[in-house]
Amino acid sequence: AAAAFHGIAGTGGFEYFLRKVRNIFGGHYGRYLGMASFMAEDARLRIDVGAILVTEYAPYGGPVVALVATHPARRREGVGRGLLHQCGDALWSSGFARLCANIDRRNLVSAEFFAACDFVCEGRCTRRT
Repeated sequence: AAAAFHGIAGTGGFEYFLRKVRNIFGGHYGRYLGMASFMAEDARLRIDVGAILVTEYAPYGGPVVALVATHPARRREGVGRGLLHQCGDALWSSGFARLCANIDRRNLVSAEFFAACDFVCEGRCTRRT
């Protein structure tokens, strides 16, 4: 999943990815929600092609997509959208009614992805689950 950040404006590549993951698991974005966080794997190639990590972050008032990443070779194949839907289903069945996303506005790939997934981005990106 770290490869997804290579060459994306607004990120620092692999170093950014590692720092972000450490911060997520270190509690910097609130309580990690493992029940709504998933990996996507290409079973034939035995590699991870995507990931979504979700936290419950008080400043956002609920669940937040802290990280979503898709391997560059697998973009535009529905991997990220599938992970987001899987996450939304898990949150909905656990009683959550909305999902926010924490994105860097300079990361146009993420902004376009969340907008295409029906998130409303006004200061922060939000979608009903």
